[in-house]
Amino acid sequence: MQWLLSPLPTYSLIIVLLIAVPAIFWVRKQAAEKSRQLADKNQLLENKLRDKQNLEAVLEERNHFLQSVIDGVSDPLMVIGLDYQILQINKAAQDGYGESDPDAVTLTCHQLSHASPHPCNGEDHVCPLLEVKETAQPVTLIHHHETSEGRRIVELKASPLFDSNNEIYAVIEVVRDITDRLQIEELLNEKEKRLHHLAHHDPLTHLPNRLMFDDRLKQALSKARRSHRQVALFFLDLDHLKAVNDNLGHDYGDLLLIDVAKRLRQCVRESDTVARMGGDEFLILLEEIDSLEMIESTAKRICSALTHELRKGDFTQKISASIGISIFPEDATTAQEMMKNADLAMYRVKKSGKANYQFYSAPQGRFLFE
Repeated sequence: MQWLLSPLPTYSLIIVLLIAVPAIFWVRKQAAEKSRQLADKNQLLENKLRDKQNLEAVLEERNHFLQSVIDGVSDPLMVIGLDYQILQINKAAQDGYGESDPDAVTLTCHQLSHASPHPCNGEDHVCPLLEVKETAQPVTLIHHHETSEGRRIVELKASPLFDSNNEIYAVIEVVRDITDRLQIEELLNEKEKRLHHLAHHDPLTHLPNRLMFDDRLKQALSKARRSHRQVALFFLDLDHLKAVNDNLGHDYGDLLLIDVAKRLRQCVRESDTVARMGGDEFLILLEEIDSLEMIESTAKRICSALTHELRKGDFTQKISASIGISIFPEDATTAQEMMKNADLAMYRVKKSGKANYQFYSAPQGRFLFE
């Protein structure tokens, strides 16, 4: 074993070096390559991490922007999944439903909106989510909610949200309390009705006025032309109203006019029209006339109902009516002609002693009330 301890010959050392040096360089090269590859991988991971962080920042900024947008909607708004789970909610919904916890998105829509463990159902409480799922179209529904403030009426507008495959994955629901609006609309409608009534009715007797009577007369003539039926127009003047006003005052005269209006309505059919022209003049429109006798019997009934003696203290006055009658189409073919001819017939009654009725073109129809 002593030969091992002896120095190597020069040529042997050279051989060892020739073998070892390339190996050393190869190992170093491989180590450098591995280090470079590891550095590249580290850089790639760092870039991916940075990209992810940037993407998360962009997404967070976009979500913040979208939340700011829906928070800017004054009505409660919810994004609801198909399992009724709330995916997103705006500030108005949180405030409106008394839910200040940001984790309100862990609730379902029916839990948040009306504290119910079950989704909306029934004809009077239709579920907007189910309606959107079924139709794939926006829907508008009306719900009645019982609250601490009493019964409230809400309008729900629900619209579908589609994914990249055009499949519905959520619903946007906007809720608006329309209770006050409906009350205002109802008041406006009532006001409009009152204004319409005032525009078309006499304020004293509440009978139709000349404006409404003219419209009904035109409609009656149009219908009569199609059906080949007759229409009769009575032009009535209350006799001796001036004497009542002069002796008892206009307030008493107004009471007399109100009483006359009541008596006239009782003398005709519901389908007939009684109107007040103004002053002591009234108009009566008879449609669907079967015979001349029907017109005459109505005139007699009116004269009989209005003829009476008025007594007030020392004042006594006979009350009666003078009536002129024109008939379509015998006496006239237009509304204006009918009014004119009935007025002329009425003045003939006035000149002949009042308390009477007369046809425009049928003198034999006269009837005198003593």
